[in-house]
Amino acid sequence: MKITLQVDLVNGETFKSEYDALSLSVGRAPESDLRLGSISQQMVSWEHLSIEEDPLGEIQLNDLGSTNGTYYNGARITQPTHVKSGDTITLGQTGPRLTILRLTN
Repeated sequence: MKITLQVDLVNGETFKSEYDALSLSVGRAPESDLRLGSISQQMVSWEHLSIEEDPLGEIQLNDLGSTNGTYYNGARITQPTHVKSGDTITLGQTGPRLTILRLTN
C-alpha cells in the first residue's frame, strides 16, 4: 500500500507524509510509523489506529482501542472501515486530522 497523508496538528502545524508499507500505525508509541507525540498527547493514544490492506485488497482503517476514538469523515468508527483518497481521519473529536491525499494498493 502506498499512502500520502496531510497531517494537521492541533497547534496549526501542517505537514505531508508518504508511506509504502503493508500497514501504517499511528500513535504516541516510539515504534509508530506516524508518531504524534507531545503536541497531541491528550487526544492521541499510545497505539491509536492502523491503516492496512484487508484480505480482499481493500484499504481499511482500524481503531486500536483508543481512549478518545477515531473519526472517519466526522463519524466515530467502532469496526474496520474502508478508506479512499480524499477521506479524513481525526484522532479524538478535536485532535490531529489526517487527510488521505493519495492511496494505492
